[in-house]
Formats: sequence, structure tokens, C-alpha cells
Amino acid sequence: MPDKPFPSVHPVRPPGDESWAAYSDPSLWSYLVDEASDIEFCSAWLQLMSKIISGVRTGVVVLSQGEDAPFVPVAVWPASGAETLKHTAVIERAAKERKGVVIRDGGEAVGPLNTEPLLCIAFPVLSAERIFGVMALRITQRSGDALQVAMRQLQWGTSWIESRMLKREILLARQANERVSGALEFVAGVLEEPRFSAAASSFATLLATRLQADRVSIGFVKGRHVKVRALSHSAQFKERMNQVRAVAAAMDESLDQERSVALPAPEGGGAVVCRVHGEMSAGEGERAICTVPFFDSQGKGLGAITLERPLATPFTPHEIELCEVVAAVVGPILEEKLRLDRPVIVHAAAAAGDQLGKLFGRGHLVYKTGFVLLLALVAFFCVAKGDYRISAKTTMEGSVVRAITAPYDGFIAEAPARPGDVVRKGAPLARLDDREKRLERLKTYSLSEQYSRQYREALANGDTVQMRVLKQQLEQARTQLKLLDEQLGRSRLTAPFDAVVLSGDLSQSLGAPVDRNKVLFEVAPLQDYRVRLHVDEQRVSDLKPGQRGKLVLNSLPDSDFPITVRKITPIAMTVEGKNQFLVEASLDRLSARIRPGMEGVGKIFVERRLLFWIWTHEMFDWLRLWAWSWLP
Repeated sequence: MPDKPFPSVHPVRPPGDESWAAYSDPSLWSYLVDEASDIEFCSAWLQLMSKIISGVRTGVVVLSQGEDAPFVPVAVWPASGAETLKHTAVIERAAKERKGVVIRDGGEAVGPLNTEPLLCIAFPVLSAERIFGVMALRITQRSGDALQVAMRQLQWGTSWIESRMLKREILLARQANERVSGALEFVAGVLEEPRFSAAASSFATLLATRLQADRVSIGFVKGRHVKVRALSHSAQFKERMNQVRAVAAAMDESLDQERSVALPAPEGGGAVVCRVHGEMSAGEGERAICTVPFFDSQGKGLGAITLERPLATPFTPHEIELCEVVAAVVGPILEEKLRLDRPVIVHAAAAAGDQLGKLFGRGHLVYKTGFVLLLALVAFFCVAKGDYRISAKTTMEGSVVRAITAPYDGFIAEAPARPGDVVRKGAPLARLDDREKRLERLKTYSLSEQYSRQYREALANGDTVQMRVLKQQLEQARTQLKLLDEQLGRSRLTAPFDAVVLSGDLSQSLGAPVDRNKVLFEVAPLQDYRVRLHVDEQRVSDLKPGQRGKLVLNSLPDSDFPITVRKITPIAMTVEGKNQFLVEASLDRLSARIRPGMEGVGKIFVERRLLFWIWTHEMFDWLRLWAWSWLP
């Protein structure tokens, strides 16, 4: 507990003192209770503080009009304000330190020796982190306790202004919430309607009901002027064309200034041109009119909303702000619905107009440069020529495919060759088991010798009939013997020429029986190939024998081989759902790395044609066929 009581905040004044009478003046206190402007409120407050605190010579109240706005004097006492600048130092210090400050009238901080006749005291008006303003007084010199009493009284007095500022912040926040909630309500109503006309009419009617307006008009920019698209409480407005033209002119006036126009103009609204609005109001019988424009994200004017009601109820700043918020949110949505409701032809024309506007209008340097380059590129392709070539998938094949068959019924004894092996002429491919054939040959040979001996005996005996029979048997035995020799000679299967084995893997079938004339191997020559190209039926008419081209194989992408078309098969085949013709070509340059069965892509040169035709002829051919199939 302190040793002495807390000093009184109200100095004792004699009942007849004139200043005390002014302090008790109810008219000053009424400004602190009733609704008043900032100037009236702060002036009354400053007069009261000059009476509550003794020895006040001058005072000033400075307030900030925004969070980052500078301080502006709103009230001075005495009213002449001749010494207002003498409070500057103490105001700046109080605002910087955010607490009460006392300095001498010359600007120095108060020390233990107070010899100056006047002191400057100031106290900031704070709320959380924000400073609303500063109250400063110049008072007479006094002791420490008396100075503390003066500072306490000034601090007490700032609560009035702080309360007023907080009430205003709460009111502004409430109004902002109302504007946002109202805007969301209007957005929900607009989004419920799928078509523009219904959405715009519903929005205009809802806005008229909300703001008690007799008529709400919505217009959108078309060309260089605004065209009214919807009215509240009405879907048809052709019979009101004079009124509609006047509303459209008022919308043009607002959009030209890029700001809202209200008549009568609200206080503090700034200077605006409202000649058209005045003429419209006079023509309608003296009415209150408010026009609010809305813009896209690029700042381009999209349209405007005009509200009308009796002159006795002019539009307030709060209502104008609500209309501006609603127009900024709902306007672009309605414009999008209007744009989407247009026919396809209008859409295309608008898109073309936008592109032409970018091309021939101001700005868009990159777009124009790109268009010029594209135009130059198209012109180049329409003049320049290139090689017209037909591409097709290709397969390498041997010019001849030789089948190696089994010479007789037998069993596999050896099979050294496998598919893919390169063999020279006479190299063994396989060998059949010949033991049975050799035994049969031995038997036939013995029988042949027996017939020969019997024939000689019959010849010695002169038995002509027996001679003829034995001669026939001997010739038959010798023929059978030659056949067996031939078969034994063919038991070893060899390559007929230098070749590559295409098929026939008998290495896993040793000892297996084989039938006579069964194909055991297929071989192709190494130095003689043909190229098979699968050409699409739409391009085959451009080919003819003798044309040259190039071939690139999948396994040899680093090399290309010249080819020449030899034959075009006149029968189509279906490959992967497409009709294709088989074209045969010869390989003009051989390579040891080429093998039958390799695949790749071949390109046949036809002639030189325009690059534009080369890249677009397939599309035009498809369009011709499509048109032919659909046209009657």
C-alpha cells in the first residue's frame, strides 16, 4: 500500500469559477454521448480536458484516417490554433514510444530541475497493436505529484476517444461482414440459374428487394457502349426503350469515370461527373440514382448496375459500398453466363474478333511477332519444295528359300546346324542313321552276285529261258543296289550354297524318326536378298517399278541401304486393321551384317513437291473421302 493516498483526478474548484461552469456545460457533454462528427467530438473533448486539467494553455488532437495514414489535426484549443506546431515534437515522441510523454516546451525531456514556465504532455490512443491518434496539451509548470495528476487525467480522457474509435472499427467490421454475406447470397442465387436471362433477372429483383429500390438495371458493354440486358421485376423491357436508353447512358457515364456515381452524392464522396444522372433523375420525376460499374481481373469494364428509388431515400455510403462489393463479385459471373449463352457462331466471331484485336490493336508485341513468324513460315512452306517419299515397314528376305528334306524314312543321327548359323557350301547340316541301309545294300549286293553266277551257269548250259529270267532279276538287283547307294550318299545333308539357316533345330531330336520328304531345314543365300515393303493402300498408287529409295533396319540404325522397287503385288492384305499392298524391292548394296528376317523402315522417293502439300495431303484426302461419304 502507498504511504499517501492516490491524488484526486478532479481538482477542487470554487463554485463561482467561470471555467468550472464551462466544465459543467451539458452541451459539451452531449457531443460525447450523441452522434457527432470526429471534429465535433474531439473539439468538445478537448474543451472539457482544458477545464478538467488546470493550467492548460493550448491543446491539439491528431487522428489517423487509416492504418498506414499520417496523423491529421482534427481539433485544436483555443480555436485560433496559433501555437499548434509547438506540439509536434511531443506528438511524434508519444507516437514513436507508444506511451505518455512529458517534455519541456523547448523539446527537452523533463529532468529533476523544472525551470521552464510551460510543459508539453501527450498520450497516445492505443488499441492492441494499432495507434489511432495522439492527444497533446501545453500546461503550466508544476511539481511532480501535480504533473502525475495531469497525466492521469489525460490518460483517463483518452479512453473516450479510444472507445469511439473501437466502436467505429466494430461498426466497419460489421458492415464489411454484411457486405460479404450479402455478396455470397447474391452469388448463390445467380449460380442456381443455368441461363443468363433468368440469373440476371433474379439477381436484379433480389438486389432491388434488398435495397428497397424501385428498379434495378443490369447492363454489359457491347462495342463502345453499354447495353441494358436485364431489369428487376421484368423479363421484357422493349416498351420502355426511352427509359432503357437513359439508363444505358448513365452506365456509360459511370464506366467512363471508372467509379460509382450516386445522385444525390453522399458526403465525402469526392467530385464526380453526374450530368447524365441528373437528366435521368429529372426525367423520372426527381429520383435517387446509383450506378456501380464492375470490371474483370485486368481492369477492363464489363458493365454496370443502376439502382433507382425515391429522392426522399438517397443511397447511403454503406449501401453504395454493398453494391460495389456485390457488383465486383456477381458482375463477372453474369458476364461469363452471357458469354456462354451465345450461339456457336457468335462465339467463333467473338474469338476471331479478340484475336484480330490483339493483332491490329495496341500492345501484344509477342503475339504480333509470333503471328508474323507463323505467316512467314506458312509462306515458306507454300513455296519451298521437298522430297516426297513414301514410308513403309519392311522385312528382309532371301531371294530364294531352299528346303532341305529327308531323303528316306530314317532316324536323326547328327544335327550340328541350328537356325541362324551361317554355313558354307557343302557344310554338313545333319546326318541320318544309315546302318539299316548299309545292311540292306549288303543283302542286295549278295543277291546280285548270286543272280550273276546263276546267269553264267544257264549261259554255259544253253538254257535260254532261264537266262532271260536271271538277266531280269540281275538287272533288278543292280538297280536296287544303285538306289541304295544313292540313298546312302544322301544320308549326309549339306548346304547347297553359302547360306544362313532359317529354320530347323534338330539338336533336341537326335534319334527321332523322320519321314521321307519331310522338311528338315530351310536355308537362304547370303548374298542375294529381296526387300518386302508393306505400303498403305492410299499411297500405293504413287509407286511404280524402278523407283529408288533407302532402307534403315532396326538392328542397324546407323546405316542406310539403297533399294529399288521391282514389283508391286496387285493383291491387298489386311495388317493391323489396315489394307496394305506388298511391294518387292531389291537391295542395291550388300552388307555382311544383313540377315534374313530383319525389319526396318523403307522410304521410296517419288518426286519433289511442295512442302505444304507433303504435310497436308493426307488430311485433305481424308476430308475428300469424308465429304464424299456424307454428301448426297
